[in-house]
Amino acid sequence: VFNGQGGEWDATVTRMGRQDVDLRIGAHVATARELACPVTIALGMPANERMDALVEKATELGVAAIQPLMCARSVLKLSGDRAEKRRAHWQAVAVAAAEQSGRTRVPAVAPILSFERWLADAGPAAGTRHVLSFAADAAGPEPQQAAGGAHPGRPRDPRQVRPRAR
Repeated sequence: VFNGQGGEWDATVTRMGRQDVDLRIGAHVATARELACPVTIALGMPANERMDALVEKATELGVAAIQPLMCARSVLKLSGDRAEKRRAHWQAVAVAAAEQSGRTRVPAVAPILSFERWLADAGPAAGTRHVLSFAADAAGPEPQQAAGGAHPGRPRDPRQVRPRAR
């Protein structure tokens, strides 16, 4: 049995009923299944049940916390009671995923924030943040071109290469 905060104990089932189970709790078992560095993942909220799958997989991979974000292109727009109900649902998904994967700690699912608010809240106390974006302009200005017209570390786009004259 585990408590979701890192504790794990041996237990023996002493009685099983239709609605409940009685256990005899044994000795504490020291386990170290968590990542060496706590990771918080901030996710733009997709539509439908896809967020459930993201919370489940992030939990199985070992994140310490999950931050749902409303982004400019997010289909799912939540606020007030609806937002809190979804957050509580995702927290329950994280609990189930932790149980299934054998983790002894359940990641906290934080209240929903806008992407802008999340970035604005970044400060020296927030630690290091790495933002992954597939937007063409996300990294700032383009690096200088290397010899041969290709950017360092990037393959050439075949649509921009002119055929050589023979």
